[in-house]
Amino acid sequence: MGTAKVRMQVGKVWVEVDAMSVKEAFQALSDYAEPFRETTCGLCQGTDVVPNFRESKEGYAFYEMQCSSCGARLDFGQTKEGGRLFPRRKDKEGNPLGSNGWYQWQATQPDTGW
Repeated sequence: MGTAKVRMQVGKVWVEVDAMSVKEAFQALSDYAEPFRETTCGLCQGTDVVPNFRESKEGYAFYEMQCSSCGARLDFGQTKEGGRLFPRRKDKEGNPLGSNGWYQWQATQPDTGW
């Protein structure tokens, strides 16, 4: 069996993967599905949300979706194995965060436990 190109729309983006099997394509597409299907801001309901990446001076990487309308952010965590991204919708104790994880940064931002 040869490789196949699989193309799928995820949110506002098109993702194309090369895969040797349906299972391999499914796994590769799922890496993109969770982060990029986030197309609406959880605070203002704006639809101009874009991925944002930043790195701290200490070398920590931060992945987030950011609303261009109100400036709200949705932080993403990474799995320990494989480094897959997932939206942070709960605090460290497992309690749901308000606005489905979306927030506007403030200098006195409460600690979410991360």
